[in-house]
Amino acid sequence: MPESEIVVPFFPIPANWRRSYGLDVGWNRTAVVWGAEDPDSKTCYLYHEYYRAQAEPVIHAHAIKAVGDWISGVVDPACLGSSQTDGRNLMEMYTSQGLHLQPAANAVESGLYEVWDALSTGRLRVMSTLGNWISEFRKYHRDEKGRVVKKDDHLMDATRYWWVSGRDWLKDPPRDPNEALLERLRQGGGEAWGGGRQGGWMK
Repeated sequence: MPESEIVVPFFPIPANWRRSYGLDVGWNRTAVVWGAEDPDSKTCYLYHEYYRAQAEPVIHAHAIKAVGDWISGVVDPACLGSSQTDGRNLMEMYTSQGLHLQPAANAVESGLYEVWDALSTGRLRVMSTLGNWISEFRKYHRDEKGRVVKKDDHLMDATRYWWVSGRDWLKDPPRDPNEALLERLRQGGGEAWGGGRQGGWMK
């Protein structure tokens, strides 16, 4: 499939689009990809990535929350196993940092088929600003026996987690309280200011 059919120019994600992310954890590389869904066309876009090696979970969690601490994600289910440090599993370590995580399904072959089908049919697109994702995609391949070569594929795994499981956790952005207040006023809810239509500054 030509890369030009997958990659689209960057555009700001509209404020009302639902979002979530896929997370692949590891000491050699931790990778995250964020996806959003167009509510009208149902087309999904990968719009942001995180790619860092050799850092503690607290560092990764801080960077993930910076994109939006309200966004939910799915993670490699292998992180439910105990770490080699203090017996805590990585899921516990990340959720203790305030991440909203669920374990993803990890069926490799069927997951790859679903992602490839989504890319082929235009249901999934990738923004041109995801340089690491594009680099991995260009190198992603199978060996002579048809097996996926598990090397430099962290964002590919994160994408698979997200497409197969993460869309179930797409979440609406939090509403701006000022916007909600103004809408109440437009609809006749002057009491939102604490004095009703006869009180407060509107009296």
